[in-house]
Amino acid sequence: YALARKQMTFMITSRSCPHKCSFCSVHTTFGTNYRRRSLENVLEEIELRYQQGYRVIDFEDDNLTYYKSTFKELCRRLIELFPNREMQFVAMNGISYLSLDEELLELMFQAGFSHLNLALVSSDKTVRETTKRPHTLEAYLKIVHRAHALGFQIVSYQILGLPNETLDSMIQTLAFNTRLPVLLGASPFYRIPASPIARGLDFTEEDCVKARLTAMAVETNEFRREDIYSLFITTRIINFLKGLHLSASTDVNALLDCSWSEDRTRIGFELLKVVRKTHRWFFWTSSGLSENSKFRPEIFFQVLGQAREIGCQNGQRIIVGEFSDSATSPWMSQPMTAHTG
Repeated sequence: YALARKQMTFMITSRSCPHKCSFCSVHTTFGTNYRRRSLENVLEEIELRYQQGYRVIDFEDDNLTYYKSTFKELCRRLIELFPNREMQFVAMNGISYLSLDEELLELMFQAGFSHLNLALVSSDKTVRETTKRPHTLEAYLKIVHRAHALGFQIVSYQILGLPNETLDSMIQTLAFNTRLPVLLGASPFYRIPASPIARGLDFTEEDCVKARLTAMAVETNEFRREDIYSLFITTRIINFLKGLHLSASTDVNALLDCSWSEDRTRIGFELLKVVRKTHRWFFWTSSGLSENSKFRPEIFFQVLGQAREIGCQNGQRIIVGEFSDSATSPWMSQPMTAHTG
């Protein structure tokens, strides 16, 4: 594999996880005993991969930084081995923000970590408690702001469609992260056989087929598949705006009035103009616009309405309150509730 045209390989330094999040299958896969490789063993493999020509290593541990002191020492050793950041390190499987602190973030950045993948899951305290995630928003915000100040590119993951969550709480989390300088990572929930959240359920063959992220197959009285799909697409639209290289904060309506030379950016704003005017979302095809009938624009506008502004990756802000307010229609004046059929 390659990342930014650099050869990339994968490593794990530990197996299993000390946490017991109800939606996770890690203990089914790796057992409940959390075990680690020695520091020397890990460093030997990193040096070997460098000699083989790899310049990026993706750590795929389920809880890479749980033992902070050991991971800090690993970072210090990596700084000694690669003083000019000859190696780049990422952890695409995600890092628990609960085990990060300011010193560790600084060491990680000096060692060659450039991206930070965090798992917020939900900003709703009740959801975090029922899924047994021992995390707090205060700790999360502290890490996000410090990591951004250091220069990390941050992705924050939210699970969409947990059985004990509501559509309103998912919109709340998405709006919360929309305001922060992070890209939105959306992970549709899928019920895995033998995971804690699925214990006691008899899985049929059809259930097993649906047990994959792309199925978006879990529905409750609180949300439908179209809701999860609409939230997923909403993250992509907002990420398009978050990724703009703006020199100053601005209003989204001012951006809509600009002339964009780059095709992808121009097309993105053309689609935003259409959804503001028609309250419908379209695909852009070689033969013209094609409506995406599964997408619920009211969910998109509700997220923008709650967020009021978008935090870009480079720290600038895009005011979106007027955009969501101007897109009023009969359904926008109604409270968000689950729909049927």
